[in-house]
Amino acid sequence: MPIIRYNPFGELGRLHQEMTRLFDELAGDEKEETFGGGAWMPRVNINETKDEFVVTADLPGIKKEDISINMENNMLTVMGERKFEVDEKKDNYHRVEKRYGKFSRSFRIPNNVDEKNVDAEYRNGELFITLKKREEKKPKEISIKVK
Repeated sequence: MPIIRYNPFGELGRLHQEMTRLFDELAGDEKEETFGGGAWMPRVNINETKDEFVVTADLPGIKKEDISINMENNMLTVMGERKFEVDEKKDNYHRVEKRYGKFSRSFRIPNNVDEKNVDAEYRNGELFITLKKREEKKPKEISIKVK
């Protein structure tokens, strides 16, 4: 019978992998999510320029009619639904990793955004929301008179 050297660090490596997987699942970042496994949220980027904020959301496979955008009390909310459409006669899935169902993302918007000047565009599975900033009021300069 051969002697096998015990490596305690091998067990620690496996424990680390398992803990990482557990925390990823709790954070909603599963690598192998199957149909019916919890809510999903599309990935979003928010970019600020001198004149505007641009919110970009990845929404592939979602129809424009299934997306709604609301702005109220400096809160921007994007809601929608990716539907799982199955043709029972043709489809024979062995694995489903895409996430389906309703989603909602909300973002606090700074006070300098003009809520009346918001545009949204949807192209190639990406939603672009442009939030224009208000013109900054410059302080009125008061001249001093000498008597």
